[in-house]
Amino acid sequence: MKRFEHKIFTYFSNRGTIDVYGDWLDNDWESWSFTEDYNEALAQPYKIAMLPAMYNVHGMYSYNKSLASMDFSKFDLVVLSDIECHSQDYILENCIKPAGITNYLVAVGGMYSKLTDPDFIYRPWWMFHHRRLNSIQILQNFGKREFLFDALLGARKLHRSYVMARFQQRPDLLSKSIVNYRDTFINHWGNDPEYLYDHVQQVLNGKELLWPYVSENFTEQQTQDLEPHQISEVTPWNIYEKTHYSICCESFGNNPDDTNPGPFFLTEKTAKMFMAQRMFIMFAPQHTLRFIKSLGFDTFDSIIDESYDDIADPRERFDRAFDQVEYLAEQDPTEVYEKVWPITQYNLWMFIDLIKKTKEAMLDKLLYKINTL
Repeated sequence: MKRFEHKIFTYFSNRGTIDVYGDWLDNDWESWSFTEDYNEALAQPYKIAMLPAMYNVHGMYSYNKSLASMDFSKFDLVVLSDIECHSQDYILENCIKPAGITNYLVAVGGMYSKLTDPDFIYRPWWMFHHRRLNSIQILQNFGKREFLFDALLGARKLHRSYVMARFQQRPDLLSKSIVNYRDTFINHWGNDPEYLYDHVQQVLNGKELLWPYVSENFTEQQTQDLEPHQISEVTPWNIYEKTHYSICCESFGNNPDDTNPGPFFLTEKTAKMFMAQRMFIMFAPQHTLRFIKSLGFDTFDSIIDESYDDIADPRERFDRAFDQVEYLAEQDPTEVYEKVWPITQYNLWMFIDLIKKTKEAMLDKLLYKINTL
């Protein structure tokens, strides 16, 4: 069908949150017509608006007083993009229904539970965004790398403090790795759940957590880890060239109720693992590796014991995951690399393919909706 010829309402000034038109239309958005004039959009024969999800929810990252005051129930279609991890039901109950919106499309950034509404689509925005900002390199000289692990821990959270504490327990591993745990990131999730905080304290055994911490193996030439921003938008190629394996601590560390797996919020942290062809050990909610496999990727259960992914209690899950860190430290990296290389190359191209197919699916959904108008 022909591209939509009428002007679509959007809010260009909100680029700090997300450009919804670019999210749904990718690089083709320039050939579509947009307006920031609400009345002009309502005067179109078919009325479409593109908005950040939660634009009308106080306290949310994308809340916008001007947008919240507008009546989008008058539009034939409202297209929304969420870049964080809100459930389908939460978006419906807090954003869509209060606005009186009846015809919608929603791209979600994370998965709390299975999407049952056909007008929702999963699109891991932070992963895709990181790919847009970074080129891909094929790293060489695996056998000549100086250090074992990189653990670039980011904002202070309990599951990352656990990893830092375990490295403190093993000064030999710490000295052979690049471990950074900075205080320049503004997020700092407190000490909940308390039992996980207590577990970290047990690991520390009376010692203070090394935070902030920058590895002695981190040199001035390795400028890519990381500028003092909340989000790390640069792939640290210099560090990856010097280390064999990665510790991946995703944004979420444990399941909120510790009874159900997830939520799954794959971000730039996981994107780096795929783009840089890394073998990684994941510190994240239960079944995160299973979710990654459901997207078509492979992990490393042919090399290490990844049964930690099935453990509900984050204390035991993290303990068993760090067992694999210690196991890898005892292996010959060259022999491991021979087994890892086909997996990491497959994941790289699967990542590129996932972006392509997801963008095609989003555009197909949009064109189908427009055609039904």
